[in-house]
Amino acid sequence: VFFDYDLLNMQSKGLPAVVFEQKLIKSTPKSVIFGAVVADTPQQAVELEKRLRELPTVSDVESMAPRLIGDQSPKLQLIGQIKEQIAPIHFAQPDPDPVNLPELSSTLYSTYGYMGAAAEETQQDDPALAKQLLAMRASLGELRRAMLDPKRTPNAAADKLAAFQQALFDDVHETFEAFRNQDNSSGLQARDLPPALYNRFIGKTGKYLLQVYPKEDVWQRDKQEAFVKDLQRVDPTATGTPVQLYYYTSLLKQSYQQAAWYSLGAIIIMVFIHFRTFSSIILALLPVGIGSIWMGGLMGLFHIPFNPANIMTLPLVIGIGVTNGIHILNRFAEEKNAGILSKSTGKAVFISGLATMSGFGSLMLAKHQGIRSLGYVMSIGVATCMIAGLTFLPAVLNLLVAWQNKKQNKKQPSGDNARSTLGREEPR
Repeated sequence: VFFDYDLLNMQSKGLPAVVFEQKLIKSTPKSVIFGAVVADTPQQAVELEKRLRELPTVSDVESMAPRLIGDQSPKLQLIGQIKEQIAPIHFAQPDPDPVNLPELSSTLYSTYGYMGAAAEETQQDDPALAKQLLAMRASLGELRRAMLDPKRTPNAAADKLAAFQQALFDDVHETFEAFRNQDNSSGLQARDLPPALYNRFIGKTGKYLLQVYPKEDVWQRDKQEAFVKDLQRVDPTATGTPVQLYYYTSLLKQSYQQAAWYSLGAIIIMVFIHFRTFSSIILALLPVGIGSIWMGGLMGLFHIPFNPANIMTLPLVIGIGVTNGIHILNRFAEEKNAGILSKSTGKAVFISGLATMSGFGSLMLAKHQGIRSLGYVMSIGVATCMIAGLTFLPAVLNLLVAWQNKKQNKKQPSGDNARSTLGREEPR
């Protein structure tokens, strides 16, 4: 049994947001979460970026600072050349009419064949280019099949393609206009950045953000810890989602473990006040101890780890398990008979355990994997503590009664001595 720190394993399977998140994670080697380091000046940001890129756990660092300082004259010259080249380019208005599907299908079919031939010619000299050509060929074939799908009406397909065509050319037109309007008279300043970049990488106080991307999968605990430790060696105040997850899950686990120990200590004190003997404390805790061992075995058997959701069951299982032991010990103290299950107390403990299991067991129907695991662990823990209280504890009590009776019989005098002693008693 182990503690699973990966929060992705707690999400609801099949939920659209979760499915899309998994697609994002698998679609690129770049992590979707990153560490955050803040610098006071662009110069400090550049220095921090240099040190961060040298870390073995870092794959990339994104920042606006390198674009704002240093010699920008080569870039300014390049921008000027681009402006000269695109100056004579002008775009006509996009055709608003629906797309001619037969003509487009014929064009796509021809292009599909040309892409295959080009891939064969470039396979030996440039395999990477051949791979891209084949990918484009597959996309063209998929577009043509979707366009000519008999389930789709021709007019609907033509209208959608026309809308896409207009949006595409409008976007290209806007991009070229942005190139034409670039100001290459001076270097790039922070105020020249697009609002989306400025608001993301430069704060209201003028500080600069560096987004630090991990090289490994930081959802896994060991790689997450290595990444966080490396970040903190460069900047002790580093934050970001990996850092937050690392400390959040650590504190959560420690908190519930401490809560379990605190609840156990409080229970020991209350049991001692009630029974006034240390042996009663041990007997009251037996169902919890044995039930916890059984619970751990079953969790290992069915591959159910602890996680940030079900770790909260620890103090609950301790409290419920000790309650069973206290009820059984109270009944035993009254009747000196360990046959608890045949009496009302045993039945009450049994029904109470089943009711608790039914309540927490309903969580096993949840789609959220963390909540579902909470239902599994709580139901298993209540069941094992209940079974231990109704079987193991009475068996121990029977052994103790037999041991005490045997001990008392050894202390009693033999039959003849007993009669002589009784004969010498003075009448009252």
